[in-house]
Amino acid sequence: MNKIILVGCFNPETTEAQIKHYFQKFGTVDNVSCFTEKNEILFAKIEFNNDESRLKTISKNLHVLKDYLIIAKSILKPFTKSHIKFIERNWVVFNIDDFDIADIQAYFSSISQNTNFTKFTTKKSSKDGFIYTFDNVSEMSKLSLDALCPIIKIGNKKLIVISMWKFALFNNLIVKILESSLDNINEHRHRLFEYIVNRNISNETQLRGAISYIRNIVKNKKEFIVCEFDQLAGRKQVPSFRVLEICVVDLLKKNCHVFDTKRSSLKIPVLVGEVKKRYRFCDFDIVKDLLMDKIIVMYGPINDDELKEKNVKEQKSNNVKIVSKDSLLIEFDVGGEAAHFHKPGGNEFTSGYIKTLFTDGLMKDHLNATGGKVITRFPPEPNGLLHIGHAKAINLNFSYAKHTNGHCYLRYDDTNPCKEEKRFVDEIFSIVKWLGFEPYKVTHASDNFEKLYEYAVLLIKKKCAYICHQKAEETQGMNNKNFSPWRDRPIYESLKLFQDMRNGKFLEGEICLRLKHTMKDGKVDPVAYRIIYFYHPKSKNQWCIYPTYDYAHCLCDSIENITHSMCTKEFQNRRPSYYWLCNAVGIYCPVQWEYSRLNIEYTVLSKRKIKKLIDKGIVADWDDPRLFTLSALRRRGVPPQAILNFVNLVGITMAENTIDVKMLNHCTRIVLDAECPRLMVVINPLKIKITNYKEATSWYTENDPNEVSLIPVNSMKNNIFKLTPEFYIDQDDFYENNPSKDYRRGSLTQSVGLMNSNLVLIPTNIEQINSEKIIICKLEKLTSTNKPKCFIHWINSDCQKVTCRFYSNLFNDKIPDLSNEGLKKCNENSLTIFTECLYPKNLIKHAEIGERFQFMRIGYFVVDPDTQNEKIVFNRIIELKESKNKSF
Repeated sequence: MNKIILVGCFNPETTEAQIKHYFQKFGTVDNVSCFTEKNEILFAKIEFNNDESRLKTISKNLHVLKDYLIIAKSILKPFTKSHIKFIERNWVVFNIDDFDIADIQAYFSSISQNTNFTKFTTKKSSKDGFIYTFDNVSEMSKLSLDALCPIIKIGNKKLIVISMWKFALFNNLIVKILESSLDNINEHRHRLFEYIVNRNISNETQLRGAISYIRNIVKNKKEFIVCEFDQLAGRKQVPSFRVLEICVVDLLKKNCHVFDTKRSSLKIPVLVGEVKKRYRFCDFDIVKDLLMDKIIVMYGPINDDELKEKNVKEQKSNNVKIVSKDSLLIEFDVGGEAAHFHKPGGNEFTSGYIKTLFTDGLMKDHLNATGGKVITRFPPEPNGLLHIGHAKAINLNFSYAKHTNGHCYLRYDDTNPCKEEKRFVDEIFSIVKWLGFEPYKVTHASDNFEKLYEYAVLLIKKKCAYICHQKAEETQGMNNKNFSPWRDRPIYESLKLFQDMRNGKFLEGEICLRLKHTMKDGKVDPVAYRIIYFYHPKSKNQWCIYPTYDYAHCLCDSIENITHSMCTKEFQNRRPSYYWLCNAVGIYCPVQWEYSRLNIEYTVLSKRKIKKLIDKGIVADWDDPRLFTLSALRRRGVPPQAILNFVNLVGITMAENTIDVKMLNHCTRIVLDAECPRLMVVINPLKIKITNYKEATSWYTENDPNEVSLIPVNSMKNNIFKLTPEFYIDQDDFYENNPSKDYRRGSLTQSVGLMNSNLVLIPTNIEQINSEKIIICKLEKLTSTNKPKCFIHWINSDCQKVTCRFYSNLFNDKIPDLSNEGLKKCNENSLTIFTECLYPKNLIKHAEIGERFQFMRIGYFVVDPDTQNEKIVFNRIIELKESKNKSF
């Protein structure tokens, strides 16, 4: 019977008597054995009188002794004195400075001739580790270790030396160090070991902060400053268990009005995030366990019905990222940053939200207007076409509203008429519909121009805005030491001048309306209104003054009763200004939530940069298939389901990163593979002439059971080629000279099979008639003895010429440089056009614009809008996913 547990992670001042006293409450303790190092208890072996007491102990999530969370684990095998002796005689050595192994062995041999060593490595680390075993404990005292630092110096190099007890105690953090990419900063790696062993770093949050500091100083060639390192590593900033317990209880009490009586309504990740905001360096695992412990106290033990509901939800969660065979669409997952979103009415409980004396009354009116529903909006500026980054925003806003039974507006931010075009407005709406979303309402910022003007007048009257005559170049980069000389002008002057602005009495750039507000980035008094004499597509010539984005978007959000104003991370610094402006006007204030931008390798997504590529003639237009605008991706043939699957897999996070384009390719292939009919098309035709045609027709099986069917287009299912005396294969499938041993396709010395048939093609000769090359071949019936290495696609003589465009990355660099020099490095082969491709004539009727096909062994293709009558143009969407072992 197993009656023993092993306990670790004690307060350094804990005594053996205190340990025994604590565990007595779980049952009779027969014996306590403590394992110490330098008078500090690292582990304790607790032996109970019976197995029931052991099970009772390990079933409890949290054990706290002297304000320290301690870990209790069951020992499955007997823990004898010989085990203890073995551990005490072992030391773990980490070779962080690339010592020669012989030098390490020589050093330890100089301490004791009877040391044994075992080499080990972690899964992701190239650094070697060794376990040295001494014959007796007294020999280990010869290790000249500093009391505070587990380092042995041999010349200019260092070894990290840790007792087996401490290695067992801090194993997770030590392995994290070894597996971190710190190869260029080995001179600082020992500091991390020192802080861990001496308990100055006790969790992964602290370790990440410490590693981040070290990387930064090495990258910028800065000096290591201990106090700065301590600050980022959270030294002496980790809250005690008791402090975390008080925080968790307080948090649950404060938010109890948000939860209903069902335990399933509690969002543990959201609560953990709230604790993180208060205590940056807390241990998240401890916080999670604490929350679960306190929730059980509040709601009682979980019952059978709740357990069943939980299992159903977990099963659903596990299936979120599995593509459905029916819809091929990955479900929107309310995780990541979306898990922290507030419920309607809970604005004041979000980070940074400013509550005023009027907030409660305005919130009541807001909830009455919305019925307590979630209201989101997608607010594009119609100065260009949407790119794949916008797909992330579209999906988040529309899907989150749908997930919560709310509504999502499509609002055009048409506040800058100079850059806006009607075709952009129409195409944006078309793309949103193409992605499968239906806006609750389509609105424009210009719908609210009169109300926005009235708000501006109100701000002037409240001394929150003024008319300024400074030029744009004078206001750039202004901080709070450089206020405008017109900042304190009388209210009546600003009101009159603002009316004159509206009436067109000033030139562009001569005058503007500015807000009396300092933004978080230090910019003083942002512009709210400027003069633009330009025809507006919607309001026509009614206005000559237009609001800026910073002024208009938060006020339009309020007017439309938006609950969740979602934007990318670069607007995070503008959140305080967003809240200030709504409160200054005295209207309902929505909550702004930020998430990371979507960046993809080998392309640019910025509208300004895309415009530059168009102006330089590098791409044809906004829908050039080499771009990653959504219109370009649609023209290239990428299905909308693939784009939504991609953004769902990327998720909603705050971490900035650049996504490998292969991830989008993978999502695209999954959808295309299930939807596209298969057919054989030859890109570079090479004529084949058969010498035994009549004989071969008796062998040829049109409906071979191994044929590749053209599913799901049933009308094409039986369109298998008839055998003709002459047909075509691809030039890449025939090699004139002597091929290498691993070459698998056709040559004068090697036969090849024909797909969708039971025939083997045997080349015998090459003829040149005028400029045309013809391969003379004979056919054999496929048998078990003449099976070729490879089967190739082909097309009979009843075919038609089509054009195929092959696209690849527009840039050779992962992060493109759009300077004049950088543009010279664009991929010159990003577009290759083949005009002599051969397509089955009897399938021409299926080649309608937008239809997608799989050209067998080549890739997935779509019919391009440039197609006219029977002059068909195909765009390659993406190449086929080739087998790693396939040899060509």
